[in-house]
Amino acid sequence: MITVQKKLNFTTTTNLYKEFQKIKKTTTIKFKKAFAQPAGITLLSSLINSKREYIKIEYENKEDINYLQRTNFFKNLDFEIKEKFQRDDNANNLLECTKILDDDDPYEIDIRLKKILEAHIEGKPNLVLGILLTVYEVVDNILEHSTGEAFKEFDRAIKTPAFVSAQYYNNRNNHIEVGISDWGKGVVDTLAEEYSELSREEVLLKAFELNTTRHRKFFPSRGNGLAKLKHFVLLSGGSIRCRTNEFEITFSTLYPNGNIEELEPIVGTHFEIMIGCYNDIDTNPIFEIDYSDYEDDLDDFFD
Repeated sequence: MITVQKKLNFTTTTNLYKEFQKIKKTTTIKFKKAFAQPAGITLLSSLINSKREYIKIEYENKEDINYLQRTNFFKNLDFEIKEKFQRDDNANNLLECTKILDDDDPYEIDIRLKKILEAHIEGKPNLVLGILLTVYEVVDNILEHSTGEAFKEFDRAIKTPAFVSAQYYNNRNNHIEVGISDWGKGVVDTLAEEYSELSREEVLLKAFELNTTRHRKFFPSRGNGLAKLKHFVLLSGGSIRCRTNEFEITFSTLYPNGNIEELEPIVGTHFEIMIGCYNDIDTNPIFEIDYSDYEDDLDDFFD
């Protein structure tokens, strides 16, 4: 049995990885009352999905899992649990946990997240734009890179779903947390062949620099998205934690150039992104776009 209690965040869920890798027979996941955050929810979704055929769900009180139900956590993983609460879309500051499978998903996520942000963050249109572009970039990257297949501009799809969730916290910290998790090759393994002259740590740092792409021979000007994302998040006073392959890399005001820890290897790439929402941010120098130029098709801003 694996028990989820007290906190369900990026750190506590990462620590469950080894337990999930050992699962080879029917195993119960017991949920007790826990404070759940987007990055913990998305990573746990990937972990359970990877062992879905063996997993059973157990909980003591229905109230203990109400929040996870609101995030569509159980529904995404095909666990049928009847809801006993009323959803209130007008008061929603939550982007429910959403599967990423094909090209339609980045646009659907963008539309839903835009509605939430504009309802809760007033008078900061460029901050809203930066958050939308940040989420879009990571989600779009999953479709383009996680399988390691040849470049495709259209009709992209992945067989194993990735997951994204976000929540705006209107408190003294005034920030939005974004969690994104995929079960692909991982950042370093995806880029290592193209940048064979670099060490694996250097490849990971390189991934967050401009013009870093596994297609550099054919598209040398592509691969700007993670660099722009990093610039924007740091400018907001926020932070990025990325767990991929055998590393975790952190960017923050304390580590503006990145801090890398070598850990046990993990499948996929998993993000915890914290974006400060105190001030509006001039996105034009970063993304070369203003909110007044915003359109639903965002691909050009990350090429």
